Amino acid sequence: LQVARIIQEDKLLPTLMETQGYTAFIPTNDALRAYQAPKDRRLVQYHLVNLPYMVQEMPDELNTELSGNPRVYVSRLPSGNPAIKGWENFNYYINNAKIIDANHIAFNEEGTKQVLHIVDQVIVPTVAKIGANTTTGIAAGFITPDAQKLLLKPQLYGLVDNYSISEFENRVSNLDLLDVFNISGKNTFFIPVNQALNVYEKGCAYLWKKRLFSFSCTSSSLIKKKAWLCC
Repeated sequence: LQVARIIQEDKLLPTLMETQGYTAFIPTNDALRAYQAPKDRRLVQYHLVNLPYMVQEMPDELNTELSGNPRVYVSRLPSGNPAIKGWENFNYYINNAKIIDANHIAFNEEGTKQVLHIVDQVIVPTVAKIGANTTTGIAAGFITPDAQKLLLKPQLYGLVDNYSISEFENRVSNLDLLDVFNISGKNTFFIPVNQALNVYEKGCAYLWKKRLFSFSCTSSSLIKKKAWLCC
């Protein structure tokens, strides 16, 4: 596996994995080849959880070993298959990555249990960054963002240019609705990029003009009809 080479080439990861218990989500070679961003310690740490979980035992949220302990989220969907090995009756997802093989148990040199799960995609962390691989100078609250923090400082997470959401944030702020994006519990927010909002505005303007024109034409026809009837 390519991920094994990344671990072996790092100075810290081999020591950590030899002495601690983990759940590890291991992307396939094809998934790693398709991933174009840096393949380094930080990426591996986002695929590690410091407690060994069988897939059917995992809670809905797991704290990773990446700095700030950002979470990954577990989703389960019925698969329609029998649970031959205890887990196949569900499809399990870690964020967007599907677990395609599960519950490989290993023990490190100290006899600590480790559990490996194979996933079909690289699990990409949403973390603030300055430059390529550092969070230096970023306020602690923005290292692992909630939706509100991501909305307030999207540039910290690479949401710029075609992915900029500043127009949406301006409207939310003007309406004093920022707290909506900080409510507790599980939430999904759909946030349009600037380009989408601009297209929407142009579409609305066109529709309003069309409606006004139709209304004007209708009114004019009615006036002419009434005038003709009066004559």
